[in-house]
Amino acid sequence: MDWRLRAMHGFFRVSEGSVRMCLYVWFTVALRLTGCWWWYLPITFDAGVTVMLVTVFGGAECSVLVRLLCSFPCMFSNIFLFIDSPYKRSAATRLSFWLTVRNI
Repeated sequence: MDWRLRAMHGFFRVSEGSVRMCLYVWFTVALRLTGCWWWYLPITFDAGVTVMLVTVFGGAECSVLVRLLCSFPCMFSNIFLFIDSPYKRSAATRLSFWLTVRNI
C-alpha cells in the first residue's frame, strides 16, 4: 500500500475515534452540569453492550483483560473492521457487523 494511503487511513481512524470520544465527553459533561442524576448511564450502557459484543462475537480470546482492552476503543470506533489475518477474519467480520448495527 502506498504511504499516502496509509497516512490517510491513519488520519481517518484517529479522527473517527477522536470525534466520537469528544461527543461522549461533551454529552456526559452537559448532562452532569444540568443536574441530571443519570449522567453516567449512557456511557455505562454503551460500555456494557460493547463488552458483551466483544465477549460473544470476539472469537477464541480467553483472557478477560484482552476483551476489556479491545472493548474500550470499540466504544468509539470499529477497530475490527480491517483485520486481514485468515484465522481471525470470520470472528472479526461477525463482530464488525454487530458493532456497526450498535452504532446505527
